[in-house]
Amino acid sequence: MLHALREPIVTVEQAEREHAGWSLYTGGEQSSQSSLDAEGCASVVHALSTSNFIERESRQRRWLIVAGYISLTNPQHNVSDELLESLSEFDFDNDWSIHKLKDDSVVIEHMQQSVEQTFPGHSALADYQLGSAFEQRHANTGDSEDLNSAIEQLQETVNLMPRDDSDRAGRLKGLRVFCITFKKKISSSSTLPQPMGGIFSNVDFRSFWVDRYRRLGNIRDLEAALQTSQEVVNLTPKESPDRGGRLQSLAMSFTDRYQRLGNPADLDSALRTNQEAVVLTPQDYPDRGGRLQSLAICFTYRYQRLGNVADLDSALQTSQEALDLTPKNHHDRPGRLHNHAISLMDRYQRLGDLMDWDAALQAKKEAVDMTPADDPNRAERLESLAISLSDRCRLFGDPEDLDVALKMCQEVVDTTPPGHRDKAGRLETLAMCLIHRYQRVRDLKDLESALERRKEALALTPKDHPARAVYLQSLAMSLGLRFRTLRQPEDLEAVYNLHDESFKTEVFSDPGPLWDGALAWALFCEEFDPIHSPIAYAAAFNLLPEILFMGHSIPVRQETIQWFNIGDTASAATQTCIKLSDLTSAIQIIEQGVATTFQQMLELKPDFDSLPPDQAEDLQKISLALYTGEDADPRRLAHKRTELLQNIRNQPGFEHFLRSKPYKALSQASQGGPIVILNSQQDGCDGIVILNPISDPVHVAFTHVTLDVLENQQAVLKDLLRRCNARAGGESTSTRLLANREGFSRRPVEECFTDLLSWLWNNIVNPVYQTLASYGIHGGRLWWLSTGLFSGLPLHASPPTNQFIHSYTATLGSLLEAQAERPSIPPFKFGMVGVTHTGPERNNYLKGVEEELNKTAMGDAELVNESFHLGGGFIAAGFRGAIGTLWSMDDQDGPMVAETVYSHLFRDGRQPQASDAAEALQLAVNKLKAQGVPYHRWVPFIHMGV
Repeated sequence: MLHALREPIVTVEQAEREHAGWSLYTGGEQSSQSSLDAEGCASVVHALSTSNFIERESRQRRWLIVAGYISLTNPQHNVSDELLESLSEFDFDNDWSIHKLKDDSVVIEHMQQSVEQTFPGHSALADYQLGSAFEQRHANTGDSEDLNSAIEQLQETVNLMPRDDSDRAGRLKGLRVFCITFKKKISSSSTLPQPMGGIFSNVDFRSFWVDRYRRLGNIRDLEAALQTSQEVVNLTPKESPDRGGRLQSLAMSFTDRYQRLGNPADLDSALRTNQEAVVLTPQDYPDRGGRLQSLAICFTYRYQRLGNVADLDSALQTSQEALDLTPKNHHDRPGRLHNHAISLMDRYQRLGDLMDWDAALQAKKEAVDMTPADDPNRAERLESLAISLSDRCRLFGDPEDLDVALKMCQEVVDTTPPGHRDKAGRLETLAMCLIHRYQRVRDLKDLESALERRKEALALTPKDHPARAVYLQSLAMSLGLRFRTLRQPEDLEAVYNLHDESFKTEVFSDPGPLWDGALAWALFCEEFDPIHSPIAYAAAFNLLPEILFMGHSIPVRQETIQWFNIGDTASAATQTCIKLSDLTSAIQIIEQGVATTFQQMLELKPDFDSLPPDQAEDLQKISLALYTGEDADPRRLAHKRTELLQNIRNQPGFEHFLRSKPYKALSQASQGGPIVILNSQQDGCDGIVILNPISDPVHVAFTHVTLDVLENQQAVLKDLLRRCNARAGGESTSTRLLANREGFSRRPVEECFTDLLSWLWNNIVNPVYQTLASYGIHGGRLWWLSTGLFSGLPLHASPPTNQFIHSYTATLGSLLEAQAERPSIPPFKFGMVGVTHTGPERNNYLKGVEEELNKTAMGDAELVNESFHLGGGFIAAGFRGAIGTLWSMDDQDGPMVAETVYSHLFRDGRQPQASDAAEALQLAVNKLKAQGVPYHRWVPFIHMGV
């Protein structure tokens, strides 16, 4: 560094007299070049840079001397980083006053001569000085040609730097101040220079692109920033102390692109890069708080996209640590308060703790109060505070909160310049508050104003922007409110068209709001346009692959299923279709909901084995690259994947590859016998029977079955199982009574089982039998697909006769797969037992091993859906059939059941067929019943598959 050099050997006046650069100031004839060596050059520069006593006129001269010397220095001398560093110590805005010269053109002319006279390959610095002069003349005159020339010269400067230069990552450090000046001059320019090859090594070069992107929203600026940051990181040694900061800059670019394009791979890249930056940052390092905050923001975005509480906890912990490291008067404290408040509000929305809400509101207020009026971040923080005040009005009903929120939103919109990338979002927030006030006071002016704001926001949003789909739905919702009041048919048509367009949008960052919007549309349709309700529900369920992200663990997906209430939503959608007598749509929706959930819960991957090898390989590679974010152009890759999928689906037999099947395809699952789909919902409990592949489905109404009754029967069954599994020593299972619990019978277990099976027969199974008989079906195979509160009930055990052979299936799709022809393999016997634990405290230890190991999920956990039974998992995984139990099997029954089943399968020396397993199990169960064993020993055996 310059401060380590010895005292200057020449004075400023000597340098001015001796150095050719003097001619740049005087405009006179250029003298012969000085032969100062590198050491002398450094001394001159040091003298100039430390002569603070020189009057302003001389301060202007000293810049020109340094500029001229660097331009005309002997090409045999290596230009050191110290020379460059000296330039950064000038205050350009105050010192660089070329505009006081009589003729700027004289300076530029001499600098152009310097560039031409410089040795080939050594003109980088001369190019830079020439660019500086062009930039300053642009500032004086506003001539756009000078601006373009400045950009060209700067680009030439960096292009001349060798790519294999070991100092490349830090070589442009001395240009820092110029970059700051330069970006101020052109950050609002609509003329976009070409990206400079991504070779900038200083963070301020990246910030130039970022600042202009955030002002104008041009994606090319964002890509240039990311390219720049990536190359800087690639050129930075792992042991460099600068690596942490450069990783943070790269992570911020990934985060910006995720916000713009909604690609989850960018978010994952940002998270990984931020984590590496934090690991490299010492505990006492001044920038540690900023790097922790960048990491916290990524956790927040991922939580908002995927709903994983672990991400929310990480966001809060990390942002709190960043806040703790930030002094009260630090200029970054308002931003960190604001980000921490967002995570607190997310936790309030998740858990409902008002303490989180109060803390978030106070943090937002403090952040706004600490932010100067001219700070560009003030608008974002003020908008966030306005949203919280609007929410407080919803909670407590104080209209003053809403009035203050509206004033804040209007201020935010008014202070956001045209073309700003956040303009649309701020208009949307203002519209949201206007809608809130309309819903309170019913002033149509508020609604009309909100409509105008939302139309304006939509017009400002590019078609590939991830927020566009949400803005389309918001506008549709506003038009729906106006339709409720004015009943204008054109509004109803516009609502449909806007929602339809929103679900054709392939780019979005968060599927959650789209899911909510689709369900709101479905409810609106039920009231005003019922025929479109199935379409709305189908649009919602098409989002499930995005909501149930395959990259997360099964417990996280289980939690997501509960958070989005997917099961109840599927039941409600099915019930709506049943009311409309649209049974085919009902089957498609319930299959899509159950099947997608089932596949995600078991982490089943799409099966590419049936594809031609080249297509399977291409699809797997592209899908993997999209997921990992390895490709620099994810949009191109996504388009390529879409084209490949379309080509696959154009082939015979692959029409529905990796997407939901229509009823015509699903009905093929009934080729072996009728399938009964059971749906439970508040408005009614029903069955839908698929008679065969060519007939229309049939509705079966269960007139005496309600949710309350089903819940009671489920409770009775669980208590019966508890009595059977928790009997005391020497106490008979058939005679043990329930403990003294309110609302439950104290009768013997066998009597309670008899009542339960009788109720199932009279209210569910027999009505199905009667419906089948009306279509001439009196026996054979019969499959049950139970959902909701029907799941886990022993329907197969309730008939008094063996009229039908009963089986279960988790989904129609899994039954279709089981029926498909497969290569013959030897018989495969696999015995497995397990138990489902839903509470996190039960995942870390084994409790009651002797009692628990011999159970499956049915009857002894909250997740009692038949789809999650282990047998259903085997079918979905590719086995054609499986025999399981709904609860504990008595040890003495296993050998007898196995012997009977295998004797039947191998009877008369024949090869076993999977389709014979259900009949074999029925024979085995009949033997148990004939022996007079109690209900709990023969009822649990079930068959799944073909």
